[in-house]
Formats: sequence, structure tokens, C-alpha cells
Amino acid sequence: PASITGIETRTLADTNTAIPGGSGNFKNNFPFPVTDGVNVAIENQSSGQVGYYSTMGGLHVVADTNTAIPGGSGNFINFQGHASLDGGTLHFTGVGGGNQYGIYRGTDGASLQTIVDINTAIPGGNGNFTEFGSVSAETNSVAFIGYRDFPAQSGNITDQGVYLAESGGGLGLVADLDTAIPDGSGNFTAFGTPSIDGGNVAFSARGTSDQYGVYFSDGGLLQEIISLNDT
Repeated sequence: PASITGIETRTLADTNTAIPGGSGNFKNNFPFPVTDGVNVAIENQSSGQVGYYSTMGGLHVVADTNTAIPGGSGNFINFQGHASLDGGTLHFTGVGGGNQYGIYRGTDGASLQTIVDINTAIPGGNGNFTEFGSVSAETNSVAFIGYRDFPAQSGNITDQGVYLAESGGGLGLVADLDTAIPDGSGNFTAFGTPSIDGGNVAFSARGTSDQYGVYFSDGGLLQEIISLNDT
């Protein structure tokens, strides 16, 4: 440990750290670290070795390309950089062969569970999810961006929205392209990273005619927090 202007710092992993469950050491690429205030999880992309690692109980693998996809076939082949950590449990987006894609949670490979994947029907939409974006988690709930026919796959968006998955299997819609903009005109057209606390979800979003703001869902009641109409 060291002290910088009174703040204690310590190394969690660096280029001298062996990759858990892998070969060699980490390289100089540590994108998208996340923390729950106690533990830290990092994504690694070193020498073709990709995975998520957590410091909880000592640095270890949560999921990598040797980890079986829960409820799927084969192992993960990649991770999308969308993750959230709460109570030591990592929530992340993972990709497998044969167009497998989903959001998963766990503390290690043995505890992984599927939250949603491309076999999950879109609440209030048509068909199933085909891709996922940003994730925000707390103990019993996960807010995330979900898509059907994301531009990377088809060039157009059929469905896009912010969704809330709760423990016990509940999955609900927070807002999508059919949702009217509070204190605005028309419907939302795109969504930014969500954040969840106490089961309530905040997110940024756009509408037509340069409408842009931050919105909050409190027990299903959607309201504007701030937008470009505010001084």
C-alpha cells in the first residue's frame, strides 16, 4: 500500500501479476474496471486470453474462455465490456459460439447463472432479445439495455429499451421506443447507460427534435430529472 495525498492505494493487478487460470501475466490492458466499494472486477484481454476476474477472496476467474456458458453450449468466446459488481457478484455480458449472447451473474464459473439471453422474450416487444448493452446491478435487481435487430446485426433497430430483471425471474420494461417522453413530445428514440438503486432506475435517453435528458423510474412512475429544456 502507498499513500497519495492521504488516500491509501494498493495494486490489484499489474503486468507482474499472473493471469488466474491462464498463462503468463496480464498485459497493459485493463478496460472497464468495476467495484462495489469493497471488491473490484476487471476485464482482461491479454495475448488472446479474455475473461473477467474478481478480487473477492483473492484474485480469481469469474468467467473466461474456459468457462461453460450456463444454460448454453460450449464456452464463452468473448465479453462485451458491459459489467456491474454488487456484493461481490459480477453481472456481465458474454458471447458464445453459434450466436449465443446474454447477461450472466456469479462469483466464479461454478456459480454462474443466466439473467437474460437471446432466448428471452422482450417485455412489451416482439420476439426475443438479440443483443445487450450496458448493465447496472444491485443485490436483487439488474437494469440493462436490450435490443432486437441491433445495427451491428441488421442495420436497423426493431426494439430497444431499458429493462429490469429482478430475482425470482421477474422481467419488466422500464422504457422503450413506444414510451412517451415525460414532459416532452413523442417517444424515446435511443437510450444511454442505466443506473439502479433501491429497485429504481435512472437513465439518459433521446427523442426526436434534439430532445435529450435524464429520466427516473420510481416504482413504475417515469419522470424527467433534467433535459435540454432546463436552464
